[in-house]
Amino acid sequence: MNASSLRERLGKIGDEPISLRGAMSRIGITAFVSAIVAITLFPLYWTLNTSFKQTEDTVTAVPSFFPPDFTIEGYINVLFANGAIDNLINSMIVSLGSTAVAIVVGVPAGYAYARNPDRVGGKHVAFWILSLRMFPPIAPILPLFFIFRQLGLIDTYLAMVLLYLTFNVPLVVWLIRSFFQDIPEAVEEAALIDGYSRFEAFFKVALPLVMPGIVATTLLVWVFSWNEFQFALVFTRDATRTFTPLIPTLVGGHQTLWNQVAALSTLAMLPVIAISLLMQKRLIRGLTLGAVKG
Repeated sequence: MNASSLRERLGKIGDEPISLRGAMSRIGITAFVSAIVAITLFPLYWTLNTSFKQTEDTVTAVPSFFPPDFTIEGYINVLFANGAIDNLINSMIVSLGSTAVAIVVGVPAGYAYARNPDRVGGKHVAFWILSLRMFPPIAPILPLFFIFRQLGLIDTYLAMVLLYLTFNVPLVVWLIRSFFQDIPEAVEEAALIDGYSRFEAFFKVALPLVMPGIVATTLLVWVFSWNEFQFALVFTRDATRTFTPLIPTLVGGHQTLWNQVAALSTLAMLPVIAISLLMQKRLIRGLTLGAVKG
């Protein structure tokens, strides 16, 4: 055996523990990620599983991981007997209306703040915007209720849109500001030199560059509006009640209709999941747009 072949064999022997450690590391990472995914998805599966059960099967001593008697009774009862279909329509109207107004108002405001921070208060305004988002919604509910009652806005779509704007607009301004800050001002200055006005530079140059971020922000704002509970519980009645205040009414003192609760929860999740899947690429691009500074 010559020296070169001996070194080759020794090299292979030395590589075996490293390969084994690498394989064990990959197995451990795979197991850990699989456990996280299972823990995350199990509540969704259990909600879907419960929604297809009979009412009496939801309170058995031994839970079943599959519906013993598959039925859509929970969906039929919650949609038609409890009027959830009207509540879901109201949720869609309010969430879309609030999101549209928040984007129309927040995008120009975020652009103005990104390009001229000193003219609008600098860091003080940034803290004020962020504090509005962190402010607990339950704190101003009582004074807002008296104001809206005096104005005759209780149980109206206008009231819900205005209320949701209180926490949607700060979120839009804060996110859009970071997106515009990543766009070099030299791009807009070149457009101005070419004869564009400030508005044309905004609409034709800056706005298309941050469109992925606007799409992601729109989706986030819509989800927050769609899932909102406290304002909907206090300021809506029969005419404009959204689906979130309906869920507690299905939980009674003597009986809880878990299959209907699960059915309504499933129906509420479907639009969010569907839109997230359809807009997945734009959402990822938008969320990472302001993550890295150039």
